[in-house]
Amino acid sequence: MDKVHFRWRAPSSWRRGVAGALIPPALVNLLAIPPEHPPTAVVTVLYVLAVVLAARVGGALSGIVASIISFLSLNFFFTSPRHTLAVGAPEDLVVLLVFLVVAVVVGLLLSSALEAKSTAERHELETRLVNRLATRLLAGDSTDKVLGSLAEGIRDVFGFKRCEIVTSFTSDVLATGNPASDPPLIVEATAQGRRIGEIRVWSEGGRSLGHEEQRIIESLA
Repeated sequence: MDKVHFRWRAPSSWRRGVAGALIPPALVNLLAIPPEHPPTAVVTVLYVLAVVLAARVGGALSGIVASIISFLSLNFFFTSPRHTLAVGAPEDLVVLLVFLVVAVVVGLLLSSALEAKSTAERHELETRLVNRLATRLLAGDSTDKVLGSLAEGIRDVFGFKRCEIVTSFTSDVLATGNPASDPPLIVEATAQGRRIGEIRVWSEGGRSLGHEEQRIIESLA
């Protein structure tokens, strides 16, 4: 049986977004604890890296929030006069504003690149699953066998605990994975505007379907 060679990674949750925006700048802020601070240039680079990490973990919004936090922290902890948001010299203000612009732009560019990568992965995933379905149909396999293979592909790709496909033209419930007692997440299957069945999935930990997961499974249904 052919296999899909990668697993879909759902977009970041809001919890990851909040953690990504707050934790990396906070770690850099720890450098303000010792009496002797590292050079401001070093700290600035570390804050830019914190913004990159925030955008990588939580997306564009996390990167922007991390940029603002880093901007304020750099001013408060590492720019004279310290422990105040006042700026002592005009050149320091210019440096801080340039840092903010650079950090925001870097975060947005990285987030955009990651979104493009995610879109490409999604399209490849859809293509592989549809090709898997078409190949089995053209090979002359029975409908039950073809849809059973599709259920297995959906479970493998998304990491679901269990997947079932029920249709009006198959004799049994086509299932793969371990039995589950919790309620399934259901995506209705339609053809030419009429309901012909449904795809049921059980996720690990009972999490809800992400937007992209829902969209892909709906297109398959």
